[in-house]
Amino acid sequence: MPIKEIRDIIFSIFKSSSLKVISRQKILLGIALLLGLSLLLYQSLLAVQLITSKAKSFCLSSQKKLAAYQQKIVQDPQALLGKIQEKWNELKRLEKKFTPEREIEYLFNDLKGLVGRAESRLVSLDIKPLITIAENYQKLPFSILVKGHYVDITLLLSKFEAYPRLINIKEIKIRPTGESSAEVTMSLEAESFVVKD
Repeated sequence: MPIKEIRDIIFSIFKSSSLKVISRQKILLGIALLLGLSLLLYQSLLAVQLITSKAKSFCLSSQKKLAAYQQKIVQDPQALLGKIQEKWNELKRLEKKFTPEREIEYLFNDLKGLVGRAESRLVSLDIKPLITIAENYQKLPFSILVKGHYVDITLLLSKFEAYPRLINIKEIKIRPTGESSAEVTMSLEAESFVVKD
């Protein structure tokens, strides 16, 4: 109930008659409403204080962590340089798994070969446009539809998993074809990561 309506009820209780004529029930109702309003106001003020207190506590905790980290850097700057070098090496190792832009066609020819070597039939391969994710990095979404024996399809998936280039498989659907219980159709949504030459 809006506060304005509650206020109007309280004022209507007291305005039409003098205090002598007001029934005890109306007075008790007015007092209960006033107490309820006071409690609501108190809870809202308490909630604001609690949120402010948590924000200050989080800020203080963050400042302490930052100060401790700064102290570590001051005491041992080589440790920071070592961590930077470690991250740089990790990026370079990961970058080797990206497909160079000039090798995109080779990548998909190789994936088609994987399907053939797994004794499955490629129904379709849909390559979508490149999406830039950083200055020199892009992702290349694609989808593959393959038919084959269930065992051959699982073999193909293990070959995708062991593939030397980075492929992120986003969705796999395997359905029976209806021709036989072991024949299935697999649709696979994935993306490869490309580094610009």
